[in-house]
Amino acid sequence: MTLSFLPKNPFPIPASLAPKLIALGLDDITAAKVSEVYISSAISLKETCETEYVRACNAFMVTSDDRGYSSKELRSKLLTVLVTRYMQALSKCLDESVEKAKAFLLRKNKKPAPQPKVR
Repeated sequence: MTLSFLPKNPFPIPASLAPKLIALGLDDITAAKVSEVYISSAISLKETCETEYVRACNAFMVTSDDRGYSSKELRSKLLTVLVTRYMQALSKCLDESVEKAKAFLLRKNKKPAPQPKVR
């Protein structure tokens, strides 16, 4: 598959979540693991969006050529829609990850301290 229709890096890979999660109070190891899953998901979503875009562009080219007009405007609008949806999905995933981290920390902090056993 060629990505000749894609401009350079239209679907950016997000920055690590680890600093935000550590700032919330999550330990370094857990924050790094959560961030790794987030980045991996973003890469997978990026690849899916790129594949969908290229397939659609190929279909536009065939249809446009048959009818005698340029598909450039359609490709541009499609890219705008896909990039917007990609960024919204990343934002939602970021928000959910932060909320889950907050909930985890809240539960962790509410646990009663272990009582010493009396013999």
